[in-house]
Amino acid sequence: ALGCLVAAIYCVLFREWLPYQSVASNTLALAAQYQVLMTFAGAFIILCSDFEYDDTLIGVILVAVNIILLPLIAYLAMCSMKAMERKHAQLVVLQNQVRGVRVVQRTNGGTTTHQPPYACILQTNNLHNL
Repeated sequence: ALGCLVAAIYCVLFREWLPYQSVASNTLALAAQYQVLMTFAGAFIILCSDFEYDDTLIGVILVAVNIILLPLIAYLAMCSMKAMERKHAQLVVLQNQVRGVRVVQRTNGGTTTHQPPYACILQTNNLHNL
């Protein structure tokens, strides 16, 4: 009973506090907290002799509660990786623009060449250094 109470309090505090910067990390951690709460509740029902329950039903519910988090982990990891790849690609484009490198982006309709906005400034600065 104490484990269920502590897990429930921690779920509420965690939901209000949201300690991570990433929404995906907070979502995953909160889902894991609810998973712990449900596991404690299932254990409480099994260990307490006051409740009448079906062993098979409790077993199926506990297995489902503990397995359901795996697809959520995979989905959030995939979304996080895609976001990181997009940020990295944007960073590379910006770094190339600052360096004065011509950037070629491939799109479905062909290629587009971008002249970096700082190229003329970089070239002018190089003339003064000569």
